[in-house]
Amino acid sequence: MKNSGAWQVPLSQPTVIPQVKETPQKPSQDPNAMAGAPLISPLAFQNSAKMTVMTPLAQTKPPPAKFEIAPLTQEQLAQALTYLLKNDTEFVSKIHEAYFKSLQDKLPT
Repeated sequence: MKNSGAWQVPLSQPTVIPQVKETPQKPSQDPNAMAGAPLISPLAFQNSAKMTVMTPLAQTKPPPAKFEIAPLTQEQLAQALTYLLKNDTEFVSKIHEAYFKSLQDKLPT
């Protein structure tokens, strides 16, 4: 078998082949092989001792939106209460419960 730098396993045995992300390669002796490779400036190595690690700024929540709350008119309040009385049985139950407790507190026992 000729060794070409790859793993070679006889086919007669079932084998698990480890996954290798990168295999080191010998530098090419061909001077034209590196013609298209990007070059790194020598300045990149000169200031390596003074490197600063940049961290993302702390996540801050944007300020809450300012809402102007206008009070309901008497008509709007009446409409809202009428809607809840007609359509929300839980609302009616809570109003009744509060009414009943109020009576118990005010009436002598």
